[in-house]
Amino acid sequence: MKLALFFSRGISLADWNSSGLLDRETAVYARLLDSEDIEHIYWITYGKDDGELAAGLQRAGRLPENLTVLPMPALFASALGRAVYSLAAPVFCRRIMRHVAVVKSNQMDGAWTPLLAKMLFGKRFFARTGYTASLFRKREKGARSVQHIFYCVVEAIVYRFADAASVTSYADYDHIVSNYAVRRAFCIPNYVDTGRFVPARKTCCRMLFAGRLNAQKNVEALIGAVAETGAGLDVYGGGALLAQLEGCARAAGADVVFHGVVSQNVLAEALRHARFFVLPSLYEGLPKALLEAMACGCICIVTPVEGSSEVIADGRNGIVASGSDAASLADALRRAMALLPDDRERMAAAARKTVMDRYSLQAVAESELQLLKRLALGVPVAGLPDDTFSGQTPRVSVLLCVHNGQPFVSAAVDSVLQQTFSDFELIIADDGSTDDTPRILRAYAARDKRVRVVTLAAKGGLTRALNIALSYAKAPLVSRIDADDLWLPEKLEKQYAVMCADSSLVMLGTAYDCVDGAGEFAGPQDVALISGWQNIRQAVCRFNPFFHSSVMFRRKHACAAGGYDLRFKTAQDYALWLKLLGSGRGDNLPDTLARRRIHGQMISQVRRRSQRFYAVLARLKNVWCLKHAGAWKGLAADCAVVLLPAPAAALCRKAVNVFRHRP
Repeated sequence: MKLALFFSRGISLADWNSSGLLDRETAVYARLLDSEDIEHIYWITYGKDDGELAAGLQRAGRLPENLTVLPMPALFASALGRAVYSLAAPVFCRRIMRHVAVVKSNQMDGAWTPLLAKMLFGKRFFARTGYTASLFRKREKGARSVQHIFYCVVEAIVYRFADAASVTSYADYDHIVSNYAVRRAFCIPNYVDTGRFVPARKTCCRMLFAGRLNAQKNVEALIGAVAETGAGLDVYGGGALLAQLEGCARAAGADVVFHGVVSQNVLAEALRHARFFVLPSLYEGLPKALLEAMACGCICIVTPVEGSSEVIADGRNGIVASGSDAASLADALRRAMALLPDDRERMAAAARKTVMDRYSLQAVAESELQLLKRLALGVPVAGLPDDTFSGQTPRVSVLLCVHNGQPFVSAAVDSVLQQTFSDFELIIADDGSTDDTPRILRAYAARDKRVRVVTLAAKGGLTRALNIALSYAKAPLVSRIDADDLWLPEKLEKQYAVMCADSSLVMLGTAYDCVDGAGEFAGPQDVALISGWQNIRQAVCRFNPFFHSSVMFRRKHACAAGGYDLRFKTAQDYALWLKLLGSGRGDNLPDTLARRRIHGQMISQVRRRSQRFYAVLARLKNVWCLKHAGAWKGLAADCAVVLLPAPAAALCRKAVNVFRHRP
């Protein structure tokens, strides 16, 4: 999967670098790129020289190699030009838009740019914001200000059309759900790199503040508080109020040192040794600086505003002042300085634990990755999985989708659980079953920790269920089994060995035989076994040479291809194989390792003509397969089967089968 992030309007990579935000902002994208699911990320920025800067940062190891920065053309290098570029950027980036699965915003200011990309190129749009712009503008400018009204309108439009939206605090989540027509909203908090921000011996007893020097941060009141208490204050950050605050500190006789803008490494070192951290803001989203201070075991003092008070529980993992004025802050500083050593240790440990439990980089990146995977696969994101398997990632994920499969599903599950290869997870998507299937599946999940049941409230069809199950898969290799088919015990073991030995294989099937409804042998496989890459490549252009329940494929390639095509009601497996084999090799093992159950209710019997129709569409969508000899003959034969009346179609079907099975 490829992801495109649109920077906030007017913000460049150089801005991130000069403000010390680059390492912090890059961390989550580096973690996403470490996964098998995200193969490339594009950053669309508003800096005309960002391309050269990105190349230098990559040489220095500060940007991942598979992250590409697309700078703004120089002709837009003005305030008006940047506003125009926020509307034109999707067109200028149209070449990469062909390959991107999801477009993402960084803040609401400029979120209309990825929205335009969604409308122009049909991409999935993830509206991510770090704070709610309309609320900030209301507090700064007033409810009747042009800025507040503008962002109210932008938010209404963005949330109306976004495929998914996330905010960083529950206060913002409640606001957008209550005020906008947003159906798929999530709270994905800000994160902390808990490997970089770690506690150390506290050698500095001065107060520390880190953030932008603007009216929102209320630093002038903090200066008044430290002047009243006699405490020292170190200020990290820059902004428009720097000169004014320096004058305020001199006038108050306060011991304040302004360190300016520093890198994340310098700030992390300061926080490791600082005993106290103060955030005196008048309003907040979910402040990253506060989370970083908590991760370093600082005693954190905050004002009683949304965002800060969502994280800090007064007296447990920090101190919440009674107000935002200098006197209230001074009282809170005295409380912090009066803490006994044991109480300080307890509070610092609780602050660190809060971050580790809820705000670690690993946890937040995993939440976002799960959301992006489901968006790319086109499946519902309302039930975003947050109870993923604990422990190590299994080596194989097995997908089983079922709807009212009571007669056969137990045998299918048993054949999976009895494999000689045991390092797998079995993900079962119950597609709105109304018979006894849910009870059967719950019993298996209770007995075996490898079994995970995903219950879908209403029947949405096999293709949708397959993509939902695939979105839960964690292993690099995925194997499929239908609810009425069976595996032989060595199936996974043999396929896994071959797939590990040959990294050029993207998919691998096996030979199979047929059984009847009672599980008794009903004959050899009903489609001739095709093996060897050259034979597979020729055969797949005419028909599907793989038995779905025998196939193992690489999850990375399947997700990059968009998973199973939701437009295909049947033959969705064939459509996916064609996409996979357009960029990699496939084969069939000659060993009989699966069994296909033949019965009157199987899809290939009930919806035969539909399968042929979608098989034709699959070939037409994958032009590469039409270049091979015999492809057009097979296509014409299948079209005849689909279009002709039933008796003539039956004759054509027999002719097609003779054509397909010949050596």
